[in-house]
Amino acid sequence: MNTPNADLQNKINQIREQLQHLKTTDTKPKVVAGPSLNQALQASERMLFGELNKQGVLKSSPPQIDLEGGNIEFGLSLFWTFNPPEDYEDVFAVVKEFLEWETGGRLQAPLLDDYSTIKQQIDLGGIVMSDGSILGFGKYEMADVGWAVCLVYVIYYSLFPNKKAPFNTAPAGVIDLVAGTYQNEVSIAILGDWGTGDYTSDGGPAKAVMDAISKSATIDNPDYIIHLGDVYYAGTESSEENDNLLQMWPADRFAGGKMAGTSFTLNSNHEMYDGANGYFKIALTPANTPFNEQQKASFFALKFGDWMMLGLDSAYYSSASTLFMDGTLGGSKSSVQKDWLQQVVGGRKGKDVILLTHHNPISFDGLKQEPLWNEVLTDLGGTPDYWYWGHVHLGVVYGDQLPAAKGPDGRFAKVRCSGNAAIPNGAPSGLDGKPNIDYYSHTPLKNKEPRVRNGFAVITLSLDGQIKERFYEVSDGSEEPVEVWKSSHQKTTV
Repeated sequence: MNTPNADLQNKINQIREQLQHLKTTDTKPKVVAGPSLNQALQASERMLFGELNKQGVLKSSPPQIDLEGGNIEFGLSLFWTFNPPEDYEDVFAVVKEFLEWETGGRLQAPLLDDYSTIKQQIDLGGIVMSDGSILGFGKYEMADVGWAVCLVYVIYYSLFPNKKAPFNTAPAGVIDLVAGTYQNEVSIAILGDWGTGDYTSDGGPAKAVMDAISKSATIDNPDYIIHLGDVYYAGTESSEENDNLLQMWPADRFAGGKMAGTSFTLNSNHEMYDGANGYFKIALTPANTPFNEQQKASFFALKFGDWMMLGLDSAYYSSASTLFMDGTLGGSKSSVQKDWLQQVVGGRKGKDVILLTHHNPISFDGLKQEPLWNEVLTDLGGTPDYWYWGHVHLGVVYGDQLPAAKGPDGRFAKVRCSGNAAIPNGAPSGLDGKPNIDYYSHTPLKNKEPRVRNGFAVITLSLDGQIKERFYEVSDGSEEPVEVWKSSHQKTTV
């Protein structure tokens, strides 16, 4: 994200005017009441310091308490708020003004001595977190100031909630997938967190991954492509949703192209930062969008034989106070997707069902269930056969008997993370030696260490009930993927 553009500057001005008004009336909009953004950012900073303490970068860290709402991705936000780059002084001045109004007092400045140590380590070559995130100043790395700039958007829609895009409650009917290259089967590429645009001299991982999917001589061009969400930094209506998603999507999959009607995309936390306006108005609404089969809805059902693939919106009703990092289908706020699920799946109780969400239902290390797990299984009425998600910037295949993927009905879901399509990531030490991990992305990217190769997945469904899964990795500047894991299963209920 470069210096403030016209849209961002306009939002800054409106925030400042609204805060002046609210200060005179001594009121808070209802949406701002409850857990504060400042609490989430302080928790994020504590989590970051705790991680760096474990790695030996810092000799001490704040107590790891009151972490609710925090996420390590925003661990540097308070630092940037107090130490803005010259071109971003106005951005972080309004962030600071909002945080102080929200908490009713002055903010406590970060510990600059600790940040000096962190910067020294970054200058020596970056730090790789346990989940593979790279703490560096490079584009889309954790210390990239663009992440913290997203706070302006979060603040804007907290103060002006009526400017968020409305949720479309009328999805398309069940969409029958059509066999393509081979009779009686359909192939589907699944990629997550892909919306970075080009950001390296050789086109970057987003281009390499999509070229590998659509142009490779190694694999057949999949019949369908599904994006699990995330367009960066905030999926803005003014530019990012178009530049980093639509302009990068294969031209032949737009309306009128030979592969029109074969693309789907999910909502995400990053697209929620701009109130989902980019997602609903730019990605889903135009007549020529490649995602027109969704009929402007953020959830969908795809059918092939006995298989049912369900794309769910886990972002729209997530909480701004936790920066939309925790997935939900609506909970107490909305029963739309719950009611729809019950209509679509009938008596399947999760059988023959493949779920797709942006958010992860289990922790990245596979050790515990997130709240999204129980919510979705309750709404679904059983345990799905498969569940693919993004959000975590890794490719991971969890074992078929993963305890955290066991539902209350005693069935195990086969669960996969496919969120490594474009964000620069390193090898996740948090997966080293963990049980029930069949594959995870950790192949070094030559000459770009500590980065590892990015990737995607392809599943093939057959009318006889067989499912084939393959995970691929690809290097920047290449369009030839490397197959790194594969599996084939015959479902038992045809």
